[in-house]
Amino acid sequence: MSRALWVFGFTVSSLLGSIAWAAPLAYEGFDYPNDSSATAGLTGGFGWAPEGWIDTDNDFAKLSSDDVSLGSTAFPFPPVGDRIISLGGGAGGEGARILAAPLLDATTNGVFYASFLIRKESDGGTSSDNVEVDFGSGFGAAAQTIRFGSTSGDELFLRFGATNGGAGAFPLGETLFGVLRVTTSDTLNDVVEVNVYGASDTVPTIEPATWALSAASDQSLVFDSVRVAFGNNASGAFDELRIGATWEDVAVSESTFILGDFNMADGVTPADYRILSDNLFTGTTYEQGSIDFNGFVDLTDFAIFREIYLNAGFTINGPPAPEPAAGLMLLAGCVCAVLAPRRLILH
Repeated sequence: MSRALWVFGFTVSSLLGSIAWAAPLAYEGFDYPNDSSATAGLTGGFGWAPEGWIDTDNDFAKLSSDDVSLGSTAFPFPPVGDRIISLGGGAGGEGARILAAPLLDATTNGVFYASFLIRKESDGGTSSDNVEVDFGSGFGAAAQTIRFGSTSGDELFLRFGATNGGAGAFPLGETLFGVLRVTTSDTLNDVVEVNVYGASDTVPTIEPATWALSAASDQSLVFDSVRVAFGNNASGAFDELRIGATWEDVAVSESTFILGDFNMADGVTPADYRILSDNLFTGTTYEQGSIDFNGFVDLTDFAIFREIYLNAGFTINGPPAPEPAAGLMLLAGCVCAVLAPRRLILH
């Protein structure tokens, strides 16, 4: 075995050994039989306490019971099942669900993420026309510690305790994919941040550095519940709730990550080669070419990317280089086949 093949094989083996495929901590896709529109007591999905959805006053919006899920071209997952709908005209209400285990104590250092599909169909007037999803503790007032959605005035709103962080219009008649991050601290204010993606947006497979909406508040509760609420005059829908420990858990489909696709567009292309070349010895992130996720872009990254790039049918311009051995090409092909349809989360 050539030294080049051994080095490449060792690098790839190390990379594979450090990869873990992620899954949400909790998921609710509202995939239920079409025998009832009632939501109280529904226990589908996973990661939840056994009592299911709680609707103590029997006024929560109903299950669609038509096997039609909310969808959006921005949504990175295949939608399943039904959706929660509110038709307005006094048909609003709220329901809550407790997680199987507490998410986070706000008095400690930690983070959790959530994503969901949310839609407001039309303007239902200037009062009781809110559509929102809340995160907090239990079923009472603390369940509304974090609130996100549309106001009765059709504006995006984000509230964390008494702090407002919303801005901009909530587009009517469009399904939005929302991703939320909650970061808690034992010494500083806790922070909630939200990004919202419409039909023309692309959801990044790597967590973004900036968030569209944010609010800070000093909290002491334990996050363990989700609440979905519609004002009595609101016409809208809610679907595909995910809660996890990372961005990838809630915003990245396993089929969307392609190793070497640094710009997250159209697979591995010459544009990705230029990204790696431009950042060789200076880059520090995967988006800059660190294909082994070790925090710097070097010749190891170039060697791994080169085999993926050549196997994609491209050639590398520049000084002639010896063609890789057949075994090296085969190994690179196996890596592409194994990793291309999946997403990576390194521990």
